[in-house]
Amino acid sequence: MPDLRDHAVRLARYLMLTCCLSGCAEQDVSLDEDTGPAGSGYQVAVTADGETATVDLSTLSLVTREGESWVALPEILQASELPVTWSERTYDFLASDGYTPSSKECWPVDYDTVGQGYLHPASGNLDWDESAGLAGCYFVTEVVEILVQDTE
Repeated sequence: MPDLRDHAVRLARYLMLTCCLSGCAEQDVSLDEDTGPAGSGYQVAVTADGETATVDLSTLSLVTREGESWVALPEILQASELPVTWSERTYDFLASDGYTPSSKECWPVDYDTVGQGYLHPASGNLDWDESAGLAGCYFVTEVVEILVQDTE
């Protein structure tokens, strides 16, 4: 199980990357029916096998759930373009304050469960279909990183 120091290092790495990206030259912003304004959305890192990719949620297709727009977790994973067989992994989620479900003894979820998860494109909050039957510890606010782990 990852320790708090690992999470702090990942959070620091993410914050440095975000800081660097925010200082980049002017970005082209467009609005599409299926996505939000490109380049202006919430960003989440996806880390697997020591590699990290940052995904801008505003560039992905949105799903309407209970009147709100969300991005499906599998779409975020695919958009990362990391060379991973997603169905053979488990997933944990790092919040901006360092919280992870596994820090509260909630085990990482499998890919079938990830298929029932969504990130809010403005807040980064993680929500799940009710049918997933997950405890409250899995409803993470301000997810900054999806931690892709080997199955044990």
